[in-house]
Amino acid sequence: MKYDSLTINGQRFGRLELLKYCSKKLSHELTPAWERSIYSFIQSWLDDSETITLQTSGSTGKPKTITVFKKQMVRSAVMTGRYFQLRPGQRALLCLPADYVAGKMMIVRAFVLGLDLVPVKPSSNPLSDMPKGTIDFAAMIPLQLYTILFEADQCTRNRLDQISTLIIGGGEINGKLAAAVKSIKPRVYATFGMTETLSHIALRPLNGAGASSAYHVLEGVRITQDQRGCLVVRAPQSGGKELVTNDMVNIISDDSFEWLGRVDHVIVTGGIKVIPEQVERKLEPVIGDRRYFIGSVPDDRLGNKVVLIVEGRSWTPEKINQINSEIKSILEPGERPKNICFVEKFPETGSGKIRRKDTIRKYLLYQE
Repeated sequence: MKYDSLTINGQRFGRLELLKYCSKKLSHELTPAWERSIYSFIQSWLDDSETITLQTSGSTGKPKTITVFKKQMVRSAVMTGRYFQLRPGQRALLCLPADYVAGKMMIVRAFVLGLDLVPVKPSSNPLSDMPKGTIDFAAMIPLQLYTILFEADQCTRNRLDQISTLIIGGGEINGKLAAAVKSIKPRVYATFGMTETLSHIALRPLNGAGASSAYHVLEGVRITQDQRGCLVVRAPQSGGKELVTNDMVNIISDDSFEWLGRVDHVIVTGGIKVIPEQVERKLEPVIGDRRYFIGSVPDDRLGNKVVLIVEGRSWTPEKINQINSEIKSILEPGERPKNICFVEKFPETGSGKIRRKDTIRKYLLYQE
């Protein structure tokens, strides 16, 4: 195939060299699992098949596998390269698992754009293992950036300055993180996309002069809405097929939109529709550093009862009363949680997203 040479940590490999290198690594019993997923994908990329199998994250249901053409992944990589003006020889940090599309696409970008791939162990603080030198392009999930900014030591935080451009995907960026991002050196963008679109199809600048609440689609992407108010996408990397999402949006123009929340998360309580993500954004100043989300459980009177689910141990009765008082001052009556529930640890998908429905089903549904 055309894109069959790769630079890894400054070492250039041709196709045969790369296949031998990957085989050696995969056969070595001491090769860690995170590296195995990288070498396994590289082997799949270099085989004679025109297609490749991807695993969805399972954030809105059971994980599933889909089959896509490699040329579609090439198209996605080219679109990203054009947007960020990436050039051959620039360094790309791979700190996401290569089991999922986000990690796989970093590898594909290195192949297609001629980037120098810099793999580090995926962790909540990937910069602790990052080698010295400038990183031109990197992708992380919100948890990773949050850990670096608020939990890592100063030396590790300073390594952020080595990164020129950083894209963040795989979860919503809360208010605290969004505020902190405004004062860091890298250009930071929130991404919108899914496995079916082979990574992002839209980007939202989070800092600098262009910071915005709106996502702007990449070149060639077309967006509309269905009758539910959900985004419908036609993207070149998806073969121009129409992809109907469950993401409720406000379309601003032909090439920009604001994300409101997931339609499959919407709660109908006493005849009122509540969008959890909008309520969650209002609650950011109240809850503090803990992870939380708005969900619901069945209720005889209301149909569904809104509940606030917080990760970690229960607050004291005094703090719960204080939180409830603050909630009343910022939320409309229909949005207010009827109960605050605590779960020691949220179940997560392989890419770190909270399994909302699983949390409610396992911990709350039969406890009310």
